[in-house]
Amino acid sequence: MPVVRTDYAPGAEIPDCVQRDLNTTLAYPIYRDDAIVAPSAGTFTLRRPDGTILINARACSIVSDQAQVGLTASELANEPFQMGYIGEWTLTVAGQTRTFRNEVGLVRFAPLLPISDRNLTGRHQKIDTWLAGTGKTTWQSWIDLTWNECQRWLIQKGNRAHLIVQSSDLVDLMRVWTMKNILLDVISSQNGERFRDLFDDYRGQLDHMQSNLTFAYAPTDDTNPEPVRRASQPVTFLGTTGYWDWANRGYGWNPDPWDP
Repeated sequence: MPVVRTDYAPGAEIPDCVQRDLNTTLAYPIYRDDAIVAPSAGTFTLRRPDGTILINARACSIVSDQAQVGLTASELANEPFQMGYIGEWTLTVAGQTRTFRNEVGLVRFAPLLPISDRNLTGRHQKIDTWLAGTGKTTWQSWIDLTWNECQRWLIQKGNRAHLIVQSSDLVDLMRVWTMKNILLDVISSQNGERFRDLFDDYRGQLDHMQSNLTFAYAPTDDTNPEPVRRASQPVTFLGTTGYWDWANRGYGWNPDPWDP
């Protein structure tokens, strides 16, 4: 039998990256019927990656119809830099208690948004004419949407945005990705089909950049990146008798696997 309940859509789209040396406020919006739903009360519990509790059932404030909780730098100071913490939001909604979860990371530097409107208008000086009828005056909502998509893509590829040493490595990727998303809106509007070729061009650029992007990466969240720039999509070697020669940092090959 189906479960009879009202499902709420969580507003958490990416893991929460908390910069350890700063006081931070976490928020957790939930949605239903295209509207934010305000809980009447809530608590927040933060579990370490090993399951032990760091913060236990801290009372939330309800601000702008969403649950919020404050974390202080002093209570996080002795925790290591790492992902894998779990934030548990236990919220009372319409008289019922629901628990929502999201990954939390304690990081040295919170990830920085790589671009702003100027990166778009610098290439397309009349782009703001496309805002007519959208109810928007800037491209920020498209940029924010794309930044969340980009971070989820990085995670799927085994990378984290906060470990990329300089946000400038993502500027071109984010610019092209945002333009692709904007043009997807444009071509779906009235008379927008004339921009189809431009959309296809940006979609092709995005595919190329996603396949060829490299960046300076600090996997242990320290100030020293890896000596070799990391590829966004690692290369996989396939073979029955090949091997990686760590001494010479190259790919080796044994013509006879039984004769080393």
